[in-house]
Amino acid sequence: MNVSLSMIPSATNGTSSPTTVTSLLWAIPVSAIHPDLPADMGNRPMFFAIHIVALACISLSMLGSLSVLLHHLNYPVPKAVSRWTGGMFRAYGEPAGSDQVTVAVKPSGRSGAAAGNAHHGTMGGQSKTVKAGIRRDFSSRFAFYLALADFLWSMAHSIDHLVLLVSGRFPDDATSMKLAIVVFVFFGGQQMMHFCLSLYTYIRVVRGVNFDLGAIYSLFHMLTGSLLADGLTQDILQARTTGVCKHSALDQSPALCRCTCTLTALARLDTGVFPRPKHSGVSCSCGPSLG
Repeated sequence: MNVSLSMIPSATNGTSSPTTVTSLLWAIPVSAIHPDLPADMGNRPMFFAIHIVALACISLSMLGSLSVLLHHLNYPVPKAVSRWTGGMFRAYGEPAGSDQVTVAVKPSGRSGAAAGNAHHGTMGGQSKTVKAGIRRDFSSRFAFYLALADFLWSMAHSIDHLVLLVSGRFPDDATSMKLAIVVFVFFGGQQMMHFCLSLYTYIRVVRGVNFDLGAIYSLFHMLTGSLLADGLTQDILQARTTGVCKHSALDQSPALCRCTCTLTALARLDTGVFPRPKHSGVSCSCGPSLG
């Protein structure tokens, strides 16, 4: 793919400069990538093709993940969808019934054919111990967690493509920071969830060891969910102590400066001090009270 780029805005002063790349395969000049510059790189058909194909693949992935989640939660769907899928999903108006679960049973002397097979039953006919174990065991809901992780990540990933496709430009500093936070949290959560799923499933299925984790596995969700909360907490504590946002991205972004000063106001509710954001173009500070 040969692309000719001419009159690419400079990354330093935002003006047009006669930068020309005569032969460009899959490499993109760094000077052409900068916040608030055109994102089509001089080849609009290829630009639209890449993002439309990516969004189509992401949409199919989200649809598959959503179908797994609906099936696992026994959520009703329109009757036409239920008929089209051969009754895989419960249609609106049909009774919910009991959740079907699969429990491994030990061989017994009563029936050799049934020995060692999986036993399908309802939650109502099982003891509290079995029900609690099914609800608590991480790997027993492998498909559910896998679909949930993929759905959340696909949702975050699609935002990048939508922003570029709709605007046709690279996002500005403030938007880039917000997108980076979203992608970081969702991608980090997906990777950690996949790691735990693989580890627990290997230990349970291959090694034959079943951990009664109880509520401990929820700490994993708390950990992934606290990644963003931790960053916000650090900003709150720092602003509460110094009144100044010392993060380079915050210094460059008036929008993020306002956001951080709002967090500072929340941190100072007990003192009755409500700071006003001040952005000089170089640094961000939370000024005196609004009154």
